[in-house]
Amino acid sequence: MKKIAIFSALFIGAFAFAQGIKFEESNFATVLAKAKKENKLVFIDAYTTWCGPCKLMAKNVFPQKTVGDYYNANFVNAKIDMEKGEGIEIAKKYNVKAFPTYLFVDGNGELVHRTLGYVEENDFIQFAKDAGDPSKRLTALKQKFENGEKDPEFLKNLAGLTMYSDPEFSGKVMERYFNSKTELDRNDIQMLLSVIQTSDSPMYKVFQSKKAEISNMITPEKYEAIDKSIKISSLFKKSYNADTKSWNDNYFLTEAQKFMSKEEAEKR
Repeated sequence: MKKIAIFSALFIGAFAFAQGIKFEESNFATVLAKAKKENKLVFIDAYTTWCGPCKLMAKNVFPQKTVGDYYNANFVNAKIDMEKGEGIEIAKKYNVKAFPTYLFVDGNGELVHRTLGYVEENDFIQFAKDAGDPSKRLTALKQKFENGEKDPEFLKNLAGLTMYSDPEFSGKVMERYFNSKTELDRNDIQMLLSVIQTSDSPMYKVFQSKKAEISNMITPEKYEAIDKSIKISSLFKKSYNADTKSWNDNYFLTEAQKFMSKEEAEKR
């Protein structure tokens, strides 16, 4: 009876595991060849070993039967560490900078859709359906933007999809989004502040143009503090020469004194 119980437990465990996504164990070139032969897209789970959400996806979502049924039927699936082996070059090729990122490519290795982050079962299946629908793929969404689409929800979603893979394009999307908004809410301000990296950013111009509205939401003092932080961050980047690994102190001090005292500039 013990042996039967052990065998049953092993069988049930193996069956449960088999219900989830089946990932190929071959190299990327072989995966692409298989996808081309079967006329399928490749789904790539682009992960790293230190990424917490990646581990949660592997534990909670990938093993689900509904997820496995859909992904195994419609894709050739690959799980690739972006910091090891051929994953390093794949990360460069597809500009993967946030984890987990989910890539959908055709048999020629051309990217057709992508998304990222920890998501629940239903949303994860919807991503797959979007990848299979040419009208919902990232390339189609970008074309829709180029054709002049101004729907706020569309623009917000597209900006999120391209934020890490194509920040320049994402900036254009956000610029249109904020320019079309007559009134900002707290989520808008949070999104705006999360993408402003330098004072040269198009989003910084939006930040300046919406000063009164943002100040009313977060207080004028906080606005000024954030504005100063952005300017300092920009100045640090411009004062550092990455090629020679040297700082231009005179440039920093001169420019910094345009918005802070000499003493503070020297301290910085």
